[in-house]
Amino acid sequence: MKLETPPTIEEWVGLYGAAAVLKSVAPWQWMWDSEVFGVKDPETGVIGYCSVMGRLGEHLALGVYLGPAGLAGLQALREMKKLDFVEFLRSQNMLKVSFESRAELKPEDLKLIKQFGFVYRGRQSWPLFRSFRPGYMPWFLTGSEARFLNVAIRQALDVTMRLKDEPALLTALRPDTYLVRVAETDAGEPVWRDEWLQATPLADEDAVAALMADVPIPPALVARASAGTRQRCGTWEVDIRPTPAPIAPPGERPFIPLQILIADHDSGFIHETDIREQAGYVTAFREHLVRVLDKQEQVPERILLANDRAEAVLRPITDALAITVERVLKLAQIEPFYRSFEKYLHTGGRRNRP
Repeated sequence: MKLETPPTIEEWVGLYGAAAVLKSVAPWQWMWDSEVFGVKDPETGVIGYCSVMGRLGEHLALGVYLGPAGLAGLQALREMKKLDFVEFLRSQNMLKVSFESRAELKPEDLKLIKQFGFVYRGRQSWPLFRSFRPGYMPWFLTGSEARFLNVAIRQALDVTMRLKDEPALLTALRPDTYLVRVAETDAGEPVWRDEWLQATPLADEDAVAALMADVPIPPALVARASAGTRQRCGTWEVDIRPTPAPIAPPGERPFIPLQILIADHDSGFIHETDIREQAGYVTAFREHLVRVLDKQEQVPERILLANDRAEAVLRPITDALAITVERVLKLAQIEPFYRSFEKYLHTGGRRNRP
């Protein structure tokens, strides 16, 4: 795993300086968030796809969506009919600078601002820098992230200022191509130029499900699932989805766990559940299903699923056991459970009073 180190003082100062210029230029006054362009990270080669937010004056920000996954997350956000914050965080891979009220900043942010002697006044004035990774809560920047966000902001200023005078600057001649700022080194200094580059095809839910299905299942687990003479009866509902209750390991980035729920469709009985971090959940949830089969000493004749994620995870086992799988729009027993759980979280576990 790559060691993540925090930004140096020089990197923070450079980043705050770039944000100050961005705020003063205010490109959201003439740009829409649908006008997307790229900046290629000189260190990693990853393209950050930039979207300027704030044309309506509600949220002033620059989002830098990282690579194909970032671009897919931007597309997923645009296709959401209603913003689901948990699903939003599950799909986002980006760096972001926004301008907020003081109350939106964490003590760590305020400590930096005080340390450097910066002064901000009023709403939408305080710069806030965050890293978004799929399946995790927004978090503080690492050193490499701070360096690239600094570069991206400064190159975004170049593009947005030109766009003000050249409205057709970002008009692509071919689908899925973007103007990308790319640096070459000349006498030890970066020289930036425009390139039109084809984007990697966006990942959709089916593609993600296919990737999950490619996670190999241990032969021993298949053998265990197929062993014995379990009774075959009934219908189960199985669902895998992110939960709205982040888990924060000490000193680490909080993650949004994925949860597997298994319910008896007829009785409504909820079997024991399991929650996992996004990494490694496919194998863990396959093992969980087999544990439940062992405990119940039976195999359902039918399993009802509501999304591609659950189908891809369970398919090797349902195929091995010849269980009929049906896709439905709504899981009659599991949905009420989720609604009750979300209500519990929103009320802080307090019982409703008459």
